[in-house]
Amino acid sequence: MSEVVQRSSEVSGGSSRSSAIATALDRLIRAPALRGRADRRVLPAGTLELVGRADLDGCEAWARAFAGCRKDHRYYELVQDTIEPRFEHLYLLIRDERGTTCAVQPAFIVDQDLLAGTGRHVAHIAARVRNLWPRFMRLRTLMLGCAAGEGHLPGTGAALRAASARVLASKLAEHARKLGVSLIVLKEFKAVYRDALACFAAHGYTRVPSMPMTRLDIHHASFDDYMRHALSRSARKDLRRKFKAIDEVYPLYLQVYQRSSLRFEKLTRQYLCELGRRMPDRARFFVWRQQGRVIAFSLCMVHGDAIHDEYLGLDYAVALDLHLYHYTFRDIVSWAIARGYRWYCSNGLNYDPKLHLRHRLDPLDLYVRHTPYLQLATSVVLIAIAEVLLKQGAVVTAAGEDAAIFGTAALASAATWAGIALYAVSFLSWMHVLRQLALTEAFALSSLTQIAVPLAALMFLGEVVSPTRWAGITLVLAGILLVAVPAARAEERL
Repeated sequence: MSEVVQRSSEVSGGSSRSSAIATALDRLIRAPALRGRADRRVLPAGTLELVGRADLDGCEAWARAFAGCRKDHRYYELVQDTIEPRFEHLYLLIRDERGTTCAVQPAFIVDQDLLAGTGRHVAHIAARVRNLWPRFMRLRTLMLGCAAGEGHLPGTGAALRAASARVLASKLAEHARKLGVSLIVLKEFKAVYRDALACFAAHGYTRVPSMPMTRLDIHHASFDDYMRHALSRSARKDLRRKFKAIDEVYPLYLQVYQRSSLRFEKLTRQYLCELGRRMPDRARFFVWRQQGRVIAFSLCMVHGDAIHDEYLGLDYAVALDLHLYHYTFRDIVSWAIARGYRWYCSNGLNYDPKLHLRHRLDPLDLYVRHTPYLQLATSVVLIAIAEVLLKQGAVVTAAGEDAAIFGTAALASAATWAGIALYAVSFLSWMHVLRQLALTEAFALSSLTQIAVPLAALMFLGEVVSPTRWAGITLVLAGILLVAVPAARAEERL
């Protein structure tokens, strides 16, 4: 890992736009179809084309993409070359009415596990279902943004970004159908883009809060000055107590990765090496040693007046006893203050120590689009799982029941409360279905619960389903098909 070294040089600069490109951008922004309120359902004059990485050679719009962000086009190429799992990376060319490429939006396709991060009971049930149905609650998903980090809209001006967003909102679903995806997600776009992305609501997208990043104002003379002015007396005392404990890189990252309950991308050794080589002006590597042995490292990126703490690696054989997290934080902030940076930014998760250190939440948003039929299927599956959990809770507590008619003893079971929670989520999902489907159609399709619940009881509870019940289930399925097949043929949206 000799390639992974601390980078201390900073390079700034940019490229001027050619007059031809500026004219093309002006045409896209000023096109009559693009003027007006952002939430109006209008098909812009621009077009959208899906291409691969090789098609971007010599594309000036791609070379300029995200020039104002710490993760410019070089980072997206790096992610495609090195990150695991190997996503299917695509690029969306946004063109004006004359065919000139004005902007490029990266995207990727992933098989998204909708149950990732759920509780132990749900995960256990899902694992048993996937033994028979491997793709249960897994959806082929098209995501706009970056596979390793937050998403950004291309372009340096607000007008271009808004125009690009309108083209994407109106044209993206058509390309998604051709790709055979069931779900479209704009992955973790910062709140600054909310105005530009408001137009997606008119095309069936829902904005959902994601795990926020954090920001810390480090405009102080030194780390000690930060502690005196930003932290409470108890927080300062706690930090000083931890600092009394202690004044090879990739395996440390893996230790942190394996301990995380929420995982998406997985860095590789090649990623760490290539980031320092391809982006020496942005990448900074910090390494901590004890008696010559590496016990912690942090990968940071600098841009403008901010340093972004991207990934952390710790040797957990000593990390907890030595409070390594707080040591890495102190040293990085001290380094940043000495070089005049104003903000220390961090990714989501592990919020408790960050909030005690006076970090501010920096919201990220997901924009999600799917069919009402997928939402209805989700509601049915949640009800089936909820019924199994409620049954387990009722049976576990039955022995201690004091002849209570209402079975209140079941409330002492965690399975019961998990089932109640899933019923609540299913209710919210059902309300979303009713917003988009006629009640007669939605209610008929909801009869799928008459099939899903007996199957769940058979698989997880070992209950016997009689031949007569199977015959009834078959009739219910036939009725559902009479409703669903015509509706599926008529459905033009995702």
